[in-house]
Amino acid sequence: MVARERETVDLADVIRDILDNYPAGSAVLREFLQNSDDSGARRQEFILDPRSFPKVSLVAPALAHCQGPALFATNDGHVREKDWKAFKHIHSSSKTADETSTGKYGLGFRSCYHVTDNPHILSDKKLLVLDPHGDVQNYQGGFSLTLDTNDRHQYHDHFLAFQSVLSQDDQIYDGTAIRLPLRLDAQANRSRIKSEATSVESIRTMFWDFVKKELHEALLFLKNITSIGLFEIGDNGDKKQIASAWIDNADEVATCRGVSRGRTEESSTYELCIKVEVRNPISGRSSISSRSWILTQFVENYGRVDDIVTSLCPDGLPDLMASEKLLPHVALAYPVPDTPTSSLQDQGKLFTLLPLPIVTGFPLHIHAIFALTRNRQSLRNPRDVAAGSREEWNKAIFRNFIPKAWEKLFENAVQGIGTLPISPYDLWPKAGGGDQDYWKDLPQELLKRVAPKQIWPLLSEGDASAEYRSLKDVLLASTNAEPELLSILADCGVLISQPPEHVYSLVESSEANRSRLMTPSSVVDAVESNASSLSDLPPTTRSALCDYISTGNDINLLSRVSLIPCADGTWTPINPQTSYTLATEVEAHMFDGIDSRTRFLALDQIGETAKDLLLSSPDIKLLKQADVVVRLLARKYSRFQSSDASPATVSADVEAADVDWLVEFWNWIGDWREASDIWAAVYRDRVKGLPIIPLSIGDGRHGLRIFAEGSIDP
Repeated sequence: MVARERETVDLADVIRDILDNYPAGSAVLREFLQNSDDSGARRQEFILDPRSFPKVSLVAPALAHCQGPALFATNDGHVREKDWKAFKHIHSSSKTADETSTGKYGLGFRSCYHVTDNPHILSDKKLLVLDPHGDVQNYQGGFSLTLDTNDRHQYHDHFLAFQSVLSQDDQIYDGTAIRLPLRLDAQANRSRIKSEATSVESIRTMFWDFVKKELHEALLFLKNITSIGLFEIGDNGDKKQIASAWIDNADEVATCRGVSRGRTEESSTYELCIKVEVRNPISGRSSISSRSWILTQFVENYGRVDDIVTSLCPDGLPDLMASEKLLPHVALAYPVPDTPTSSLQDQGKLFTLLPLPIVTGFPLHIHAIFALTRNRQSLRNPRDVAAGSREEWNKAIFRNFIPKAWEKLFENAVQGIGTLPISPYDLWPKAGGGDQDYWKDLPQELLKRVAPKQIWPLLSEGDASAEYRSLKDVLLASTNAEPELLSILADCGVLISQPPEHVYSLVESSEANRSRLMTPSSVVDAVESNASSLSDLPPTTRSALCDYISTGNDINLLSRVSLIPCADGTWTPINPQTSYTLATEVEAHMFDGIDSRTRFLALDQIGETAKDLLLSSPDIKLLKQADVVVRLLARKYSRFQSSDASPATVSADVEAADVDWLVEFWNWIGDWREASDIWAAVYRDRVKGLPIIPLSIGDGRHGLRIFAEGSIDP
């Protein structure tokens, strides 16, 4: 004989297991916000009603504990028929096939059981009361009542408990009100769902935690909700505001929110202003704060998405996208700082419409339809990846969709968003921000995308309008670059951009782009291509530029640009085929022209760094080196030498100028500290025999005498 048998499920046990994976506290409010937004509601309110109500006209005495203090979650949306079914089926969802909704598991609503044992849902004419403990005789599991029938009179006290949101004469409730009778101590002692009581004070703490940590950002990425209010009902039934937040430009934002929800590539960038009003619980006074955000929304073309996900995971991911509603919608929110310290300070978070407890280290918040763990508190582990798994979808978001959305944000920042003072450099993520493998490479991916884009701001002076170029057209200066040098390069027509340190380091780590960093070599490349601009620079400016290029410790760089001052007032590059001598103005005047193979450089106009580099070359000498002086003397006066090397007088064809030059030479050498080097043994033989002793022999005639041992006293 066949006997029917089947497994049964204890609802209370199932819900208790669900709560183990869902956080309590203000996370409960987030779940209600999510559901309200999915319903198309525009306003959300949370109300604490600490009052108690009569317990006489109830469906069952077992529900008497529901007539005490309660938390309300209300909105101006309506519960649809499929939603009523979802409330009664724990592991199903009314939103499974709805791409405009985010809920995936139908479990988020069950987080309310952290607070209550018996949720009450009122919408339109229907009141649904859930009874997971099965305590209601004849209606175990729950029941519904109708607002416009005799139920209203027969079970009056159930409706009376909604007094804070439902007037006595209402025949319909225009919206949705979920009432959560608090699980007080007596109920907690017998609850099989949760043994921890929920007090009125704990709800107040929940409210304030939400106000302090989430209220100012909760509206950023929602599709429909434009205002949130938190209230408490007083003893006399008055509704007192605790805090509220609203989008100040709600109508404009509502239009913009409708973009990027289709299947073709779309993007939009707009300003969103959120105002928050908070009432001081002690003084009763309210204060209003305001913050503007720049939002960029982006949706990838679905055909391209198919190609991307198929390349990542050929087996099964497209099917998973449909079943899990993994949509290629991305949005970025950057807070416009009122002061330098009012930005996110690299504490950007991830959102899936509402904030996730995941900090990225980026300067903005990121929304995407991420593949999350079942409790919606974290991304799935990227190190534990199986073919076809949800982790591959998260990788596609960070590698493909987010960089593309970020690129759009850059472009819009350059084009100007209203009058908001945003530079593209404010928007750059720091490399390695956060600790997640998913986004550690995002900065480099972003650099690849935007390097060719004209989003790199040029240095400008004063109130000049910003100009932008692509990375290949600019040199990036470090933050510690000397402003004077940058000004000089600008005068030379070099396009300079000065990013923050983390952007500079990012480019430095990129093999494809590090050539765009400002170095002596890259500066020479830039100056060489605009060499005519050098002629307009004053000598001190050229000297400073030459000194910087010399820090590269490569004398070949100085062979490409005319930055070396010559004694004759011209400027020259260093020619490897030419010998150079560094001399002061007086020295150059004295020795210039003696040797056509030697060119004199103006020592007084050359900086120390450049001088040290020049003197490292064997072809460049300092005039005040004994061998240089001796060589030049020999070059000038060897023509007066006779075959007789005795110290005799040479008088033939000696011009006064030759004698005057020697007089000037001996005066100069008298002030030269290294003069004694000429008389050192190594040079003495080269000087001996040169007719370099000037004589006056009368009758206006001049002569020269051979230098020999004892002819002068050194």
